[in-house]
Amino acid sequence: MLKALIFDFDGLILDTESSLFEAWREIFDEYALEIHMEDIEVSPAVDFDEMADLTEGYSGRDISIVCREAAMEPIRDLQRTGRMDDEREILDIRPVSRDDFLSAIENIRPATPPEDVKRYIDWAEGS
Repeated sequence: MLKALIFDFDGLILDTESSLFEAWREIFDEYALEIHMEDIEVSPAVDFDEMADLTEGYSGRDISIVCREAAMEPIRDLQRTGRMDDEREILDIRPVSRDDFLSAIENIRPATPPEDVKRYIDWAEGS
């Protein structure tokens, strides 16, 4: 997690790491759950705090690509096992798992270079 320290006007040091995490969590929630995963069953074992942490530095667009990739994995499982031709199997698709998200995160890298993200954060914090 990015560690950012800034000075408040009265000289107190504020640790903004938790607020940055909350911002990434909010981005992940908005792009992942509300937009791309609302009609898709996701395993309760998926820890979205963990996913938000793992996608730090990803843009909203990057996160949406990760979510689409993860959501496709149960369908790919049906294709690999030859069950895609059976309509009953299609209706009984498994939930998107933690491993599906981890695999997608491993394969989808952020489009914005980390140096640019750091430069933007520094600019936003006024340094």
